[in-house]
Amino acid sequence: MKKFILSPALLNGFVLTGLLCVMSATMAQFNPWTDKAEMLKARLNLTACEVNGKIYSIGGTTGSGMPGLSTVEEYDPVTNSWTDKAEMPTARTGLSASVVNGKIYAIGGALSWGGTVLTTVEEYDPSTNTWTTKAGMPTARANLSTCVVNGKIYAIGGTMGQTTFKAVEEYDPATDSWTTKADMPTARGFLSASTVNGKIYAIGGAESQQKMSSEVEEYDPESDNWISKSDMATAKAPFSSNAVNGKIYVIGGLLSSYSLPVSIVEEYDPATDTWTEKTDMPTARSFLSASTVGGKVYVIGGSLTAAPSVLPTDAVQEYDPAADTAIITSVESNIDMDPMPFVLHQNYPNPFHASTSIHYKLNENAYVKLTVYDLLGHEMQVLVNEKQSPGEYKVTFNAVNLANGIYYYKMEAKSESGHKYVGIKKLVLSK
Repeated sequence: MKKFILSPALLNGFVLTGLLCVMSATMAQFNPWTDKAEMLKARLNLTACEVNGKIYSIGGTTGSGMPGLSTVEEYDPVTNSWTDKAEMPTARTGLSASVVNGKIYAIGGALSWGGTVLTTVEEYDPSTNTWTTKAGMPTARANLSTCVVNGKIYAIGGTMGQTTFKAVEEYDPATDSWTTKADMPTARGFLSASTVNGKIYAIGGAESQQKMSSEVEEYDPESDNWISKSDMATAKAPFSSNAVNGKIYVIGGLLSSYSLPVSIVEEYDPATDTWTEKTDMPTARSFLSASTVGGKVYVIGGSLTAAPSVLPTDAVQEYDPAADTAIITSVESNIDMDPMPFVLHQNYPNPFHASTSIHYKLNENAYVKLTVYDLLGHEMQVLVNEKQSPGEYKVTFNAVNLANGIYYYKMEAKSESGHKYVGIKKLVLSK
């Protein structure tokens, strides 16, 4: 959802200059997403943390049933470059990590995709590039989330096989000790949690293999109490969430266990307990990780395909929340938009009975592929597969021979100038 903002300063300028005529404004539509240097090793189900302006991507795996990784890579946003660092002692996937006093604590996870879950906690010191083993977490689990409040780390939720956890355990790095805290109301794994103003927001996840969650629950470490907040607009997991300037950005994920990844970005404002749709991520993915530097979110790795045949990616894309809007840049007699290279719209009607229209826009010459998939990721129909010129396009999807249910359409575009886009949206067939 794009917001057009007229600042008070600019409005006052109009008044002071006595501009009483009807004016139009030049709007600049900024693309808030930028491709960055790729990771050295493609991975999914990894974790990432920021220390002193650099991001550390840790662990993960290369696919379903594959062993966990000990890989650690450092990304420098200033130079847009990656460097290998000392490997984590315990190779694992589905772990979570948080930073206290410039040190990273890698917590929990599993030895392999679906394998033995761990209580392991290992501390990484970027200044010395060394690892130290710390006191194990009381509850072994993978696919958990961790957050920091006042120098203590809170390990929340997670999975062990088909079991999901409500468990919340607090780790104090100063004493290397763990304390059990009040359970999260909704048991779930593959959730993501972020901290805003000393409170933790546990968002989404999977309550079971069959049920994705839209739950948002707020935890106050001071009172050790949980309260329910407004649901996320789209139930999903596993995605990333990061706090920037008091707002939380939820990015990517899956809408069901075997669906294709989505590119959805949603902003949660704890102050108003409301959700807002933002600009889609260029590369749809799940099992991703993300970290923030300088008010920007760096989305790292993940899977490009549906389970069980997950495909790891090394993609890194920077999201600038401040640029995810349209602002008035000058006063002129006409409107001149500088739009993003590609825009994919929601189909209409949706739900639909027999056929529906899919609209998209190209602002550059590009090769475009538009494909419809079923809920399990099987290709049902290729609607477009050709080079196209800039313009607005409308494609009709005829589903008279398909069964009722949820389907997805995926648009892949690559322009001559090198811009890339992958967008996925859901459509519902109901005859």
